[in-house]
Amino acid sequence: MADNRKLHHLKGFRVQTGDGPPRPNEGVDGDITIRTTRSGLRLFIKFRNKWYTFGGNGNLGIPGGSNTEQVLSTPDLRPIDSGTKGRGLETFINTKTKNLEMGGNLKLNKGGFINRDGVSNEGLYFGRDLVDRPGQAHFDDDVFMQLGYKLYLSDGDKVAEADGIGNASWIVAPLDTVVQHAVDGNTYLELDATNTRVRLKQKAKIGASGFMTINDNEIDVSSGDLTLDVAGDIIADVAGGQFTITDNSLGDPDLVIQSNSNDAVAGTLSFNKVGRTGVSGDNLGTIAFNGNDAGDNFHNYAFIFGKIDVSTEGQESGILELGVASHDGSSGSDVGLTLTGGSVDTEVDVAIGKGTSSITTIAGNLDIDGGKQTSAGNFEVETTGHFVVDSGNDITLDSNSGNFIAKKAGTEFSAANSAYAGMILGYTRIQDDSTSAGRDFITINSSSMTVLQTVAGTNLSINFKVPPSGNVEISCSFWMSAISDGAEFSLSTGTSYAELDETHTYDADSTIFIDETDHTVHTIIFAVTGLTAGTDTTYYLAGHATGAATYIRHGRFRTGGAHSPPIILKAVALPATIVTGQ
Repeated sequence: MADNRKLHHLKGFRVQTGDGPPRPNEGVDGDITIRTTRSGLRLFIKFRNKWYTFGGNGNLGIPGGSNTEQVLSTPDLRPIDSGTKGRGLETFINTKTKNLEMGGNLKLNKGGFINRDGVSNEGLYFGRDLVDRPGQAHFDDDVFMQLGYKLYLSDGDKVAEADGIGNASWIVAPLDTVVQHAVDGNTYLELDATNTRVRLKQKAKIGASGFMTINDNEIDVSSGDLTLDVAGDIIADVAGGQFTITDNSLGDPDLVIQSNSNDAVAGTLSFNKVGRTGVSGDNLGTIAFNGNDAGDNFHNYAFIFGKIDVSTEGQESGILELGVASHDGSSGSDVGLTLTGGSVDTEVDVAIGKGTSSITTIAGNLDIDGGKQTSAGNFEVETTGHFVVDSGNDITLDSNSGNFIAKKAGTEFSAANSAYAGMILGYTRIQDDSTSAGRDFITINSSSMTVLQTVAGTNLSINFKVPPSGNVEISCSFWMSAISDGAEFSLSTGTSYAELDETHTYDADSTIFIDETDHTVHTIIFAVTGLTAGTDTTYYLAGHATGAATYIRHGRFRTGGAHSPPIILKAVALPATIVTGQ
């Protein structure tokens, strides 16, 4: 290999002349040319496929085209004596106000340094001997950069050495991440921890008073507030999984989300889960309330869960759960309030309490707009005051078992399970209102048992629905007249006489007998049992007289305005249990 340090004779050497700087593709290594340029006569030398020039003022430059050149700034590029034994000459470059641009790498051998105006302890040092170099940034063999001087931020945000601030521990962060060169031309310092580290020593003074100490993994502001004011977002990437705010003051710490905008919309506390495709039951975020018990054991006492109910696209619905530790210190499953998105867009279902022993207390009014309230167990309303049901429409009592119970202070006073007993199930009133003669009476058939009917064609009947007990009392009340005659009565199931059963046909003797010319209002009662609850039923009153002149009179008598009592038939509910005997 040739010794490049020796001088070599370049064959074919010649000096050429011309106008303007030579073009980059002109000539070969070793060519020398003298050219007339706008700045005067210049000497150009081509070396390693590049043209170099020295002008009349001694500047070293590189031509930049047919009539321009890039000049390395004045006054000089020259070797100087370092003054250090063993180092010999050092290269000095002074660019004044220009930038020093290099297309390749700047290489410093071990032990080399870059300093300011020859001051050895202010600059960058590359080597092992890191001790006794305060004020310098060092790069040693372990690739550490150590800022040994104190970092001081004055009013102009200038970084300078400041005395009397004191010492501090190292802060460790990777060099490749802490130094960030932004598009705005500034250089920013961030702190993180990995294999390559930057060590910032001492403290940073903020403004006229107060210090910010960077110590290991802690930033400590000695007084006042710490404000982070950024043009964009602040993103904290917490690899450990927790972002903690701590304080020892009473009632603190507080997390404040403050909106200063002059509009109707404020800030948002948002839990975003975007790491995977959503699945029903996914927990999207938790707010937990934790603390110690009397034995200093750490527990979760309350929580708020946000979950996915339905993740199907276009049918998305959510779940919000509020819960507390319930008696045994366990939590997470003791949910007391659940809001679930419904099956339609305008529906939200709410579940309150856990377990049948849960108590829900409403201090004020309960406004229910829905049409149904359901319960898996017993539904009891207990009050120390009045209990008022005020309905703007119907009030419906619907017992699936058919039992209705009335109590006083816990003791049932109604017939067993039959608080409806005595309820009138059906009522019929028949009363003539005609002014014509002979229309205000019914002649009871004396030849056979016949369903009774008025002259106007109205049957003596009663319609009702059978109560839960299946037992009904039918009463028939009317005014009857005869002369030493009577009549027998029976219940019929049709308009043509059809006996209900023999026990409801009173034909052993006259049910009503009128001695001589007596006349009065009479009532006949039938107790019908064993019916099917809820059956729509109609019974008819049938009669058979012992003589031809036996009448039931009712309503208006001709035109004079005189009236007889109306004919009344009633169906009354009987209790489930009745006393019977023979």
